[in-house]
Amino acid sequence: MLLPAGVAAAMVLTSCGGEESSGGIVEGDGWRGALLASAGLDSFTLRDGTEADAEPRVPERADVERFEEALPPTQEFTGVPDEPETVQLDGTYVRQYTELAADTERRLIVQGICDPDGFPEWESRWVEVMDGGSCFWHASMDLESGEILGFTFNGMG
Repeated sequence: MLLPAGVAAAMVLTSCGGEESSGGIVEGDGWRGALLASAGLDSFTLRDGTEADAEPRVPERADVERFEEALPPTQEFTGVPDEPETVQLDGTYVRQYTELAADTERRLIVQGICDPDGFPEWESRWVEVMDGGSCFWHASMDLESGEILGFTFNGMG
């Protein structure tokens, strides 16, 4: 599969350092992903606006299913201002899921990857991406409320 124009030249890719724990692969209607406790993700902003150190955990399948039900089917990518595109968030993206827990709050962090063949370790190690355009996206969900708190594509492309 070819990456969108300019993506391959703009990416810097590495796996996050440290030990990763894997809960295996999960699949649903139109989505597939890996459950990971990512050692490279270790903090998030609490509801009160303060930054907190977080413990990475392998997420529960039920939380992943709640996320996938709440995720809209498309998002607008405006990384190239003259050429905005509507991106289908379907099975063409594999996902990496990790949970972060801090204080009494828990977040599900999700990364979508459009070309899993280019990243053979995506099922066992969190992929860190710099740029990448609409080929990579990130989302987070508050696991208490079920609200998707943020969704972004990974740069200009």
